[in-house]
Amino acid sequence: MICVGAYADYCLSANPFPATAVIDPSSPDVRVNGGIFNVDIFLEKIEELRRRTEQRVNLVYICGNEYDRGLGKSAIMIHHMRSLMGVEGATCAYVRCEEKDKHVDLARKAVEKWHGVGYLWRAFSLAFIDYCLSVGDVMLPVDSVRKLFEDHPAPPDRLPLTLYTHIRDIEGVVARLVSFLCTRLGADVRPLGILFGDYLSHPSQLPESMRGRKVDCMALYQSCLRLMGAYGYDRHYVFLDQFEDLVMGVSKSRLGGFALGMKILVSASESATIFVTLHPSSEQHLNDPKARDLTGVAPINATHRVNLLTLDTEPGKAVGLAEEYLRHFRDGESHYPSYPFEPELLLFIWYFNKGIIRNYLQQLYHALEYGVMSGCPEFTFEYAQGHQLEVLGREVTDRMMEEYNRWRGKAVASVKTGRNWAAAIKEFKSRTP
Repeated sequence: MICVGAYADYCLSANPFPATAVIDPSSPDVRVNGGIFNVDIFLEKIEELRRRTEQRVNLVYICGNEYDRGLGKSAIMIHHMRSLMGVEGATCAYVRCEEKDKHVDLARKAVEKWHGVGYLWRAFSLAFIDYCLSVGDVMLPVDSVRKLFEDHPAPPDRLPLTLYTHIRDIEGVVARLVSFLCTRLGADVRPLGILFGDYLSHPSQLPESMRGRKVDCMALYQSCLRLMGAYGYDRHYVFLDQFEDLVMGVSKSRLGGFALGMKILVSASESATIFVTLHPSSEQHLNDPKARDLTGVAPINATHRVNLLTLDTEPGKAVGLAEEYLRHFRDGESHYPSYPFEPELLLFIWYFNKGIIRNYLQQLYHALEYGVMSGCPEFTFEYAQGHQLEVLGREVTDRMMEEYNRWRGKAVASVKTGRNWAAAIKEFKSRTP
């Protein structure tokens, strides 16, 4: 990476494009955490996701209709998650799937997310206060318990319960609290015992406890949903990113067991909607009759799916996407919104990356890095002609230009630029060996 100040000539504070356009919502880097998102590109799909959410569909497949990765499935998923995080009474859990995960691993990771964000802690504090009010035990003064949680709004490493109450037998309190909630919720929530034991002593160690002990993670997952549902949260959203990797890691012989496990997870998610990403190969895998346990409760049909297409037929969005990234790192007044890239050149790069967002953004990153090192003042067709590999990522042949000319003839009307399009293409082609 070139030093930050080198981008000043482009009116930029840094290279706005990601070197590796793989989404990671936990990253502080806005280029890869989904913080830069061009709504116009996915407007229709965002609305489809909103409708599926309002309809309380149990599982939503965010599908790519192309075999290429990088269509924006993860980006739109994370954007949708962030739109739901501000909804009162809703919880969100983002889980990045790994190839060898099983349904119990997904359940455990979801519980860990609820813990990390603080949903479980807040629900637990309300449940414990409710218990104290109900039992009227002088050993658990309600005002002191309220003060305890006011002083500890997030799970601490150690909860000083004995400083606020007269309790010494934490195991006894856990047992009585579990019994109280089983009656209160009208359901078997005994798996919450492990959570309560940690939360009344060393709250921050819950993730380690779940991994280190023999825990029924599915039962705990369902019990946590019931606890949160009774104390402040009535809707839950679980986002399983890279679900396609998990599916493709399952052999044909194990597909039936995998599908049954996912059915158990979906069935346990009583008040939740699960969102998963799929590409065509993983979808074909799930269309196998052996996967009917999952597709029986969540068919891959119009009700449960949202399709993402490549954007090669919508060139105007190519410029808008680049401008969105540039805007976040703009430092000073630029000559035009897409500076230092001429809009026409952005379309050219977009076309040769087949409308695949990841490839397009990564190529812009490499082009800008090369431009800084070579002293390029502006990325024009003329500059690209002399530096095809560095700017376009490939050498342009006559045949490729003919294909591009046919494509841009249909699409140019939707692109507003200040340069004569036909003249620019003709000039570029004439300079191409």
